[in-house]
Amino acid sequence: MLNPARAPAGVQGVLHPPYRLLQADAAGLLGWRALTVIKGGGGEFERHPAKEIAGFGLRGGAAWEATARPLVDETRRLDDGQDDPALLNALWRGERDDPVAVAVVTGTAALALDTLGVRDPERAARDLWDRRHVARAA
Repeated sequence: MLNPARAPAGVQGVLHPPYRLLQADAAGLLGWRALTVIKGGGGEFERHPAKEIAGFGLRGGAAWEATARPLVDETRRLDDGQDDPALLNALWRGERDDPVAVAVVTGTAALALDTLGVRDPERAARDLWDRRHVARAA
C-alpha cells in the first residue's frame, strides 16, 4: 500500500480473494482515487487472458468493481515451464508468435490503463504493443 511517489493510480495483485475489498478500503482511507486489485497468478498483478477476471478497487475515490471477459479461448497455465529468457526477448522482437503471451501483456496493461482512466484501454494497450519498437523523438 506504500505510494511514496504519490502516483495517481495503483494496481495490485492479491493471492487471497477475500483481501481484495480490504485493499480497496485501505486505499480509500489513504486518500487514493484510483486502484485496481485482481487475483493474478500467484498474487501478482498479471492478468490470465483465458479467465474471466474480477476487478475491485476505486474509481474517483469511490468503490468500484467490474468483470473483464476472457481474451483468448486457449487454456494453459501462465507458468508453462519455459524459463529461457531468450523466449521473452524473441516475443518482444516479434520473432516468436505466442498469442497467449501477448494477451498476458496487453490484458494486464489494459487493466492498468483503465485504472488511469484511459478511454478504450484494451485498444490502447494493443496499440502500445504494436508500436513497442517505435522510438519517439524527445
